[in-house]
Amino acid sequence: MYSLRVCVVTILMSLALLPSISSALALLPSISSALPLPPLRFATLNYPPFIYEEDHQAKGVIADIVREAFKRLQQPIVIAFYPVPRGMLLVNNGNVDGYFSLKKTPAREEKLLYTRQPLIRQTFVLFVRHESTLQYSGIVEDLAPYRIGVVSQTSYGPLFDNAVREKKLLKLDEARDFISNFKKLLAGRVDMVINSYDVGMALVSQLQKQDNVKVLDPPVETVESYLAFTRQRNFQQLADDFDNVLQQMIADGTVENIKRRYPAAVSIGY
Repeated sequence: MYSLRVCVVTILMSLALLPSISSALALLPSISSALPLPPLRFATLNYPPFIYEEDHQAKGVIADIVREAFKRLQQPIVIAFYPVPRGMLLVNNGNVDGYFSLKKTPAREEKLLYTRQPLIRQTFVLFVRHESTLQYSGIVEDLAPYRIGVVSQTSYGPLFDNAVREKKLLKLDEARDFISNFKKLLAGRVDMVINSYDVGMALVSQLQKQDNVKVLDPPVETVESYLAFTRQRNFQQLADDFDNVLQQMIADGTVENIKRRYPAAVSIGY
């Protein structure tokens, strides 16, 4: 009889606790939503003046734009610098969550999910030594006789990439990074280097060799670059959200304010 009474009391006490338990359970979604999201890992490259490492931090107008966009999305990110081939391997295999900035190519789009809104529009040009008599006709195939410095696994836009794929440009000299190409140019190991105008001028300035190189006219091509996510996980919603936020940042003047932190001569194309 005693045990029966204890059992009844226990049941009644449990029933009395149900409202508070239900209230606690109802709070769980709001508690979980308040927890910070784990950071996403992004690979990038030293690409001054747009992206560069300073005091172990990613700096530059594009790095600041990416960081602000994810801050608005309340999504923490970590940015790490790698040579282009290493960074591409990491994002293709899903060892990092994304990469910026990247030009679109059919092969890359098979493994990467690109955002729609470009981060930057760059004019690509040919750099030669100041004393060079070489000229550029505006036809990429006419560059076939020359040794051209390029960075491994880097796209330079459809015109140049197609000429390489069709084996119309065979004298390519690959380097691990962009500044190595300019060192080769200055040493006479290549005849010319193809690069973004702004990036090339920044690298030559770093080397204090502004008077030792010149740019050939006309430009090769103006090309857009993007942020891209690995396809090893589903980032479609986040890619869409990033596009929306970046468009808001352009419309509300945030991008213009970020650009004012850097020299006015640097252009991102919007």
